[in-house]
Amino acid sequence: MSYLGYRTGDADSPFGGFFRPEMAPLPGHVARALEHGPQAAPVLPEFSSPATLLDAGYQQTENGYGFLGTGGIQVSVRTDMPGVTPRMWDWWFGWHGSDSRRYKLWHPRAHVSAQWRDDHGDGHYIGRTSLVREYLGSTLTKVAI
Repeated sequence: MSYLGYRTGDADSPFGGFFRPEMAPLPGHVARALEHGPQAAPVLPEFSSPATLLDAGYQQTENGYGFLGTGGIQVSVRTDMPGVTPRMWDWWFGWHGSDSRRYKLWHPRAHVSAQWRDDHGDGHYIGRTSLVREYLGSTLTKVAI
């Protein structure tokens, strides 16, 4: 099931009522980060210390992207989600990876497909790799998350 957007029949899934092909505009802070261009790797948040994102105040590159020395790309976007709990996040990341239509709920104009590398079903995600195909801008990419 590898295609961009939704097709006839996708809405017949148990979660099909949540499909929204029209997306909200990018928040201003995200548009400004994209206009700024890539950041230098040393100013990107460290993956080894994610708790620093909870520190008071705005982080140096809370919104932005850059290219890592390892060949990867790091994207950081502050997304305020009032009412969303850690339990909801946990459910989402354990649920969306085994059905591409679920992954498309997140970003139907960029997400093409998703599957777990181990081909096991839903429920957990820690220690697993999600293999996704998605557009970064106009470039179709294969990513392992």
